[in-house]
Amino acid sequence: MFRTQEIRADAVVLRTLPPLPLDVLYAVATFSRLPEVSALMRTCQTLYHECAKIILHRGAALWGPKELASFVMFINAEELSRCRHLRGLSISDFYELGTLVDGAGHGLAAVLAANSFESLRRLYLGHAEVVFRDTQELITAFANLLSLKAIALNGCGDLSITFLKGIKSKLTTMELTYLTEADQDSRSDYHPVVALQNVRETLQILHVSEVTSSIDLALSFQPYPNLDVLVIGGSEYPVLGPYIRFCPNVKKLHIFISSYEHDDEVYLEELDDFRDINVEYQTQHGTWDRLEEVAGGVHDIYTTGLSCPIGELSMRLDARDRFDDVIPTLLAAAQVDSLTLLTAKPHAFDGDSGLPLVLRALPDASPDLKSLNLYMQISCPNEELRSALGYILGPIAHLKICTFVLTLDLEETPDLRGSPVDRFLAHFDFAQCARDVLSSSTTLKDVEIGMLAHPSRGTVTAYAPRE
Repeated sequence: MFRTQEIRADAVVLRTLPPLPLDVLYAVATFSRLPEVSALMRTCQTLYHECAKIILHRGAALWGPKELASFVMFINAEELSRCRHLRGLSISDFYELGTLVDGAGHGLAAVLAANSFESLRRLYLGHAEVVFRDTQELITAFANLLSLKAIALNGCGDLSITFLKGIKSKLTTMELTYLTEADQDSRSDYHPVVALQNVRETLQILHVSEVTSSIDLALSFQPYPNLDVLVIGGSEYPVLGPYIRFCPNVKKLHIFISSYEHDDEVYLEELDDFRDINVEYQTQHGTWDRLEEVAGGVHDIYTTGLSCPIGELSMRLDARDRFDDVIPTLLAAAQVDSLTLLTAKPHAFDGDSGLPLVLRALPDASPDLKSLNLYMQISCPNEELRSALGYILGPIAHLKICTFVLTLDLEETPDLRGSPVDRFLAHFDFAQCARDVLSSSTTLKDVEIGMLAHPSRGTVTAYAPRE
């Protein structure tokens, strides 16, 4: 128990705690917000020193030019002893708004060049090309750091490529978003497979976005032996050849493309064009031995033309995605063990043009499928769910799968309360439904059917294992 002391002043009795030990104050600072930590720094010389370490261990996120200038002053204090405690540095895209305050970029470059940042593991540049154009000394200063493990660059252009080719740290993670207006074919080293050759031995995770450059596959580059996670994003579908050839040990492939502004007919032709390119490469040169995990939009995965075995395939079906032959075609080319389909698409339950059409095609398209997971966001509160569930669950009996999961997500359903969907699910027997699905199949071992965010029942999950 703490003991209090009474202090009489002007007939007012004040109760105060005795001074707290420094180790207690340090522990408090460790779990405090930045303003409180800064306040503690002003209390004594010891906390001035120790709280600075706490701030730097959390990493510095700089959202404006004045913050960058203040950070340079902060890191220069205490005879530069603070440098070795910085663990992360994030410079936001404020750079594109104008010139820095008082040459802070040059000050940062000087500090980086002259001191050891032995704890600095993470670097993020929100507009890399503008950062390097404004302060070109930072190209060498950042590249010469030896302790970095993860780098994320947004807005990569010529100067960013120069930086990438000079990196001396043994990186494990790299995230690159290229400038959409950059002429990526003006240089032969724009493609990440080429630009990152000097970190190829240690790189394990690569995120790339807006890559439109190509490389001459006849040229000789060294492979990335430890790269096992590849994430591709942007507005154009990827050409996989360079990644298949030079990243042979990829196990997880995620592709998220936001190319939905085209005329429908032109858009569908574009899908087939990209798929043909990727299929041709894999037919002539081979593909990955096996991918443990593949995820993305259904059209994103379709364009890859993947023909290798896939452990878990997870696909999102958006409003404009077509069901007809896209999913059966891509499944027929790849050997998939586990399939997850996520959709909020209107009319997804439609028996003639929705997801049931795909389910009826699965026995022929993917005869070796072992697990099926359907995650359906109900977009229409007036959906006639009794018939809809019949369309979805009927084809399951004809699949040779071992595990089936169906989840109905109501969290985003508009005008849900009191709607036909609300009333139907308020009394629906999920347990009996799961047992019925299990008994309709000769191969199923486990069935799980449930819903999320019902107005009165909340989350319901029913399991039916085969005894």
